[in-house]
Amino acid sequence: MSCHVKICGTVLQRLTYADKPCVGRIYGIYDNTNVTIIGLERKIATDKNLNIFASLPVPIESCGTFTVDNNDASNKFELGKFHVFCNFTTKEIVVESKLENKLNEPPYEIISDAEVFARYLMVQVKGAVPLRCEASKSSIQESFQKLKNQILSENVAFRISQLSIYVLHSKVICDAERENMTIKQLYESLNDNVHDEPNRKKKGKSVTPTILDADLLQKLSVGEADISLNHSPVCVLNKSNKKIINTYCKINSLAMIPFDAQLSDIFKILQIAILKYIVHYEEKFWPCFMENTSLEIDGYHFYPPESGHFLTLLYPAVKSDQDLVTERLSLHQLLMMNENFPMFRRANQFISNNIEVDGPLLNPHVGVRTVDNGGNQCLVRGNYKYYHYCQNGMDDSGWGCAYRSLQTLASWLKLQGYVDREVPTFHEIQKCLVDIKDKPSTFLGSRQWIGSTEVSFVLDTLLGITCKILYVSSGTEISQKGPELVDHFKNQGSPIMIGGGVLAHTILGVDYNPETGSIYFLILDPHYTGSEDLHTIQSKGWCGWKPVSFWQKDSYYNLCLPQVPRGV
Repeated sequence: MSCHVKICGTVLQRLTYADKPCVGRIYGIYDNTNVTIIGLERKIATDKNLNIFASLPVPIESCGTFTVDNNDASNKFELGKFHVFCNFTTKEIVVESKLENKLNEPPYEIISDAEVFARYLMVQVKGAVPLRCEASKSSIQESFQKLKNQILSENVAFRISQLSIYVLHSKVICDAERENMTIKQLYESLNDNVHDEPNRKKKGKSVTPTILDADLLQKLSVGEADISLNHSPVCVLNKSNKKIINTYCKINSLAMIPFDAQLSDIFKILQIAILKYIVHYEEKFWPCFMENTSLEIDGYHFYPPESGHFLTLLYPAVKSDQDLVTERLSLHQLLMMNENFPMFRRANQFISNNIEVDGPLLNPHVGVRTVDNGGNQCLVRGNYKYYHYCQNGMDDSGWGCAYRSLQTLASWLKLQGYVDREVPTFHEIQKCLVDIKDKPSTFLGSRQWIGSTEVSFVLDTLLGITCKILYVSSGTEISQKGPELVDHFKNQGSPIMIGGGVLAHTILGVDYNPETGSIYFLILDPHYTGSEDLHTIQSKGWCGWKPVSFWQKDSYYNLCLPQVPRGV
């Protein structure tokens, strides 16, 4: 039996970058005898109760093992039908399969995570189901089992409000013209409606996964078919003291729905996704119960670029990010991911682009037309918000560009989890500079400019983030800083504020060719005064790649490079 294997480039990258020999599991999606390998989990020694499989969206499952070593493993097929071997020295990759007890080395195709998500719609199901019982092990186990049985019954349904669709066990309630549409056609119809609404943000080209929200609905009424006992109610009064649990299991599950699926296929997939989430929730519930702490547990979805897939992690509400450092470090090690940058702090959770209508756009550089410079392209790491002129009803046109760039940098620091403080306002920025004696009291409430040095003072004073300042005597000289800027985006990952003449901009990345010295800059321009229209921002160059001639030859420039703490 022949099979076709596809492997995400992010999986191969982590295998070839392994710093020592290791073994572990591979995860993927089956399609008959074909498989798409999406994720991996290295075997490590840890005392943390981490379940990578439980964190992966349905229908991803374990499909085999991997080995990184100079010699292949002997028990390679003990956990699945496929095995990936990476030679630790040569980095050569060999894929093997064992189908119908026949060993093969099927050819494999390397694909991007974007190609995977081009075939699926991510559906996020939210809801809350009551968990009320006696505070004893047996009662809690019984309550969780009842909860699982309820989810697997016909007494649940799903509402996709964006599409005005209700998905029940045996039928789908929607407009007649949508009944026979595929999931892709439904989503495209949703996008058409969004684009037609004048007050909604217009979307440009995007390569991020698509997420649709769904609500879990539960049947509350009781019909004749639900009545199993044919007698009068019996009440029992027990006067002994009992400790009671009265809380809610907050559902926040994630599923991958094939774009070619029909509406009738959704129910079973979402049902399995919620069941998997509850099993994961129960695992996290017991330590909280045994430690007699708060039983509130929240689910967060993460999409680290290095993994190429989503993970849903459950964190007890009572535990801070600092309390979870050891657990996050184990996650980085399990997933063979960089341990210098945080990826699983609460602030790192995946944020879709459909954020508040009047708020700043998220990551407007995603999807911009790239340049062919033949160089080393390094970009900002993680999320940020685009702050520019005239937001929040404030007319700062002509003087507020550096303030706006500072706010973009501050939003990045917050969204990476480096700081808890909200993005500082103009008043807070000016007050900070007055308080540290950098500016006179008359500066407060004025329309005076600030520069890179003042930006670094504010980031240090208000957010505790130190900055490195680079100085160049002319715009053309910025090209000489190419290696330093590449190093910054590789090792710091933060956006850069640059000020020169009377203008300030934000640098989100560079494309530097070390052989020719040619360099392009990915610029986010705070001088934009329009609405949050992503198409206009990208197509008109308010966010885009610029050559070195973009900078003025007769102006000197200061670059403010935020330096971030190391660790997860």
